[in-house]
Amino acid sequence: MLYLYEHRDRGWTSDELRSHLRIDPDATASSSTIVNRRIELRLSDLFERGLVQQDPATRSYRFAPSDPRFVQFLEQLSVNAADRQEARSLIYLRPKTGASAFADAFGSTRRSE
Repeated sequence: MLYLYEHRDRGWTSDELRSHLRIDPDATASSSTIVNRRIELRLSDLFERGLVQQDPATRSYRFAPSDPRFVQFLEQLSVNAADRQEARSLIYLRPKTGASAFADAFGSTRRSE
């Protein structure tokens, strides 16, 4: 749902969502069909709940909730998700090693002669 909110400028098919969300089915074609069908069922459920619009001609869905409070909720959720992602990247950031870390610690720079 958050992905649909963040990319609400267009409609998405189940196959496009699977690809963009990197939902990797097994190597078999039947597995891919099952995954796409599950995504379609979830999108259909969101449509019935009034959270997305459906374009029957393209079989795509677009974020368009009937209740504006839901937009505000997802906006805040999106901000929180971005903050968490930034915190994760800082936690797992690899520190510099060797001479460059030593030089950076003391603000040392090369002098051009």
